[in-house]
Amino acid sequence: MNNIEDKSVKFCTGCGACTVICPVGAIEYKLNENGFFQAFVNKEKCINCGKCKKVCYKFLDVEKSGKQIESAKLFSAQSNDLNLIKSCTSGGIAYEISKYGINHGYKILGTIYEKYSMQAKMIIAKTMTELEQLKGSKYLQSNSYEALKEIIKECKEDKLNKFIVFGTPCQLFGITKLLDVEKIENEIIKIDLLCHGVPSYLIWNKFCDELKNEYGIYSFKDFEFRSKKYGWHSFVMKIINSINTEYYIKEHENNFYKIFFDNMTLNNSCYDCVVRKKQSLADIRLGDFWGKKYYNNQDGISAVLVLTDKGRDILNKLDVNIIEECNIEECLRYQSTQNYKNINLNNKVMKNINNYTSLKELIKDYRKSFNLKKQIKLKIKDNFSNFSPKLKYNAKKIYYSIKNINKK
Repeated sequence: MNNIEDKSVKFCTGCGACTVICPVGAIEYKLNENGFFQAFVNKEKCINCGKCKKVCYKFLDVEKSGKQIESAKLFSAQSNDLNLIKSCTSGGIAYEISKYGINHGYKILGTIYEKYSMQAKMIIAKTMTELEQLKGSKYLQSNSYEALKEIIKECKEDKLNKFIVFGTPCQLFGITKLLDVEKIENEIIKIDLLCHGVPSYLIWNKFCDELKNEYGIYSFKDFEFRSKKYGWHSFVMKIINSINTEYYIKEHENNFYKIFFDNMTLNNSCYDCVVRKKQSLADIRLGDFWGKKYYNNQDGISAVLVLTDKGRDILNKLDVNIIEECNIEECLRYQSTQNYKNINLNNKVMKNINNYTSLKELIKDYRKSFNLKKQIKLKIKDNFSNFSPKLKYNAKKIYYSIKNINKK
């Protein structure tokens, strides 16, 4: 069995589209040795039909696909339901789109965290009860194969079946190409995300093991990858065990967060991903509206990047608070839309993960390779994340005031 990565300088994103479109089942979709979902071709089964290449990010001119993110219309928005906002990662707009969809006959493809496999997984939600599982960000690569296969099946069975599809930019790329090649004409609304990249399951599994040893959490009922217990700007992970005890792990204590935000142990395809940085095949791109514009908001504001007329139409139909239209740069400058430069260090770390007794030891070791400026910045960030929300607010207020003075 051969990794199809050998045929191209690009890396497999793990979107799963090639596995679904293969007519003879010659492509297996599974976790690779580095902890990422990836496509593997069985040459003995392959009939060289070329269908996989028609849907694959690695073999297509991504630069000419979709629309440039910088051409999007940007809006800041919130749900009108404050209780809903508290249970969502940003301003609740993803949930409001999904709720509108369920109420108007759409099925929703989104991502849940599956506690049994301890993995993120795409599912198709058809009811409001099922929709609850999709709330919140999951900072993991999701297994998409079964859900994509089901969408194609349902679309072919009935052209009146309609879907709203949520996913990372690379997943939306694969889904779009899959729908095109299969000549699916059903009504599909596509929503992708302002994406940081996906971390390795090797790190996630190691982190969960450390939760058992350091916090005594031996059973995991649920994870909330970003809780708003201490406000929208505070990165806090909520963990519930089997007897419903709640644990909150703040950013400065959370080694999974640290590795993720250091851009380490990400999938190789994330480092120079075109659809993460500047292109999109979606109708809307959603994310948190970070930056100085809403630094004093503790509830959460969604950044809504409208890319198509279909996207604008669905936004206009929502009963939500569209706060204002904004300059696209006000959002993008605070997002992960640049190339990550440490892919060689990343690969070195990936090869040696099992040599470290703890994630803390791993972080300490690879951070030695960062330049002095970055090391100082990370030290300040680790200390800053321990501040109370009020202290953070005052510190950010001073920081942005100084920046504005320096610009004048």
